[in-house]
Amino acid sequence: MLGIPARSAQADVDGHLVELSDFADPPGIIESLGTGDWWRLFCMIDQPDHELYRRICDRRDGFDAAAALSLTRVLVETLTGYPFFTACSLAATAVSDWATLDGMAAYQGFDPWTAPVARTLAFVHHCLKTSRDTPGDLARLEHQLAGPEADEDRPRAPDSSLARAEASMVNEWLGYFGDGGESLYGG
Repeated sequence: MLGIPARSAQADVDGHLVELSDFADPPGIIESLGTGDWWRLFCMIDQPDHELYRRICDRRDGFDAAAALSLTRVLVETLTGYPFFTACSLAATAVSDWATLDGMAAYQGFDPWTAPVARTLAFVHHCLKTSRDTPGDLARLEHQLAGPEADEDRPRAPDSSLARAEASMVNEWLGYFGDGGESLYGG
């Protein structure tokens, strides 16, 4: 985890204060993270005057789609307390298995529909961790949630069949998000 999450994340973009708040639409934020729709998240940030959207459309302005994604990532990390990839992974689990998550939450008196985004993601993380039987399973889960960044420090032979199999699984999983993961996850 990055740290204690905030209920509202703010950033200054060339003198323009922008904010992503989980007061606005927690289910919408979870759904956007879980489906890889970072653009919808960006639109939630850029309310109500759409200054940043106008800047993206202006080719002479240096604020482009890459800057918008970078801003979105920073605000999501501040709002959730998780790295962006981990927040997306946890949200994808929530979206893909909402009925189970909602049932477990209802049993424990927790309402993920109205809870802050960070709390809902923490609940999903808790559910995933408690469903693991062995320390190895738990370590694998944490490694998967850490995403591609976790592999940067891990040495391995480039021609290893294990490395090719892992890369294939990661690429397949990232393909679920629509653009192959390159631009969404900085790969």
